[in-house]
Amino acid sequence: MPRDRKQADARALARLTARVLREGAQALYRDPALFDQLYRRRKRDVAFYQQLAARARGPVLELGVGSGRVAAALARAGIEVVGVDSMPSMLRAARERIARLPETAAARVTGRGRRSRRGRP
Repeated sequence: MPRDRKQADARALARLTARVLREGAQALYRDPALFDQLYRRRKRDVAFYQQLAARARGPVLELGVGSGRVAAALARAGIEVVGVDSMPSMLRAARERIARLPETAAARVTGRGRRSRRGRP
């Protein structure tokens, strides 16, 4: 891995750590760009979900769709996906990611957000 990439990862992790200490675990999910930076190298989980969805032969309900990392990959693989998340910032990022997919893949994804009973996002 290039040195500048390692430094960027270290800075992102330091920002996240400080934020989590201040705001709690939801801090990670409030910043889709940071989330994507920290998870960009993860591929095995996506492959696992693709295999599982292909075996099930049905639409996938992704609770906690986040920035759409897995949903986009499933849609590109021809799998219908319904993504749900309670964090508006993550849903916006997911919609943006899905909008960049080829039209046929983007059409396979629908999404929903909801507010918690306490009225917090």
